[in-house]
Amino acid sequence: MLGIYEMMDPITPQSWLTHSSGIATLIRLRGPNAHRGGFGRTLLISFKSFIVADALIRGEACFLAEPAWQLALTDTLAAESGNGKGSQLCDLVELLFAEITKCPGLYARACAIIKNNETDHSMFETLRQEATQSKQRLQYLKDQLESVVPVSLDSEALRDKPDLIGLIPVSVAQKSRTFAGHGAQSALALLDQVIVITESDHHRLFTDSTMTTLPVWDVLPAPANCVTMDKEETLANRLPAWPDQLALSMGMLAVKDN
Repeated sequence: MLGIYEMMDPITPQSWLTHSSGIATLIRLRGPNAHRGGFGRTLLISFKSFIVADALIRGEACFLAEPAWQLALTDTLAAESGNGKGSQLCDLVELLFAEITKCPGLYARACAIIKNNETDHSMFETLRQEATQSKQRLQYLKDQLESVVPVSLDSEALRDKPDLIGLIPVSVAQKSRTFAGHGAQSALALLDQVIVITESDHHRLFTDSTMTTLPVWDVLPAPANCVTMDKEETLANRLPAWPDQLALSMGMLAVKDN
């Protein structure tokens, strides 16, 4: 609750990161088994996107990308579908999120390779392969989301496919579909940057005088903004508010004023 409050009424623009990092640490220390059901799972689901955003901003790997946490995130999908709580939209968004959790780690490794002037070709090749595989998986899931869930969730579409959104309110499902697509696109843009760097001739890259003088975050830029805020808008009247946008985009959506 304190973490969410700090997002809505921050002391400084990035003060929410302090709380987010602490919450992520507590969740990680409790382990994946403590978050497979009950209130523990509610906490994980509620804050998972902010954990990804925190890792990305700090330039660190996200622990949710670890195999045990991946299982904790996805192994309840079949059970929820069986008891009538699941939906096609929820399944696709959860699978997208599971893949997106790998992005902060791939990004951090690319930055570290550049910063440390690594010349081991195998490190570049391994990272390139992992980033390419992740991009292909993300693109496939994004295409599935766009083909299975229509842009407009009208009554006819929901009547023909009752499991399309399940018990999710239409307005929430519409926002979830939209911002999940934005989040996936931002993740694809970031992975494109990683692949471009790792496919370059690293000898040429590190002998270029301009590359050695730039900070690592300038060498490997973040994805372009997907959502902007008009000058007339404020935090109070934006719908959805930026924490909702960040959550629905799975931690990948950058929101800045024009």
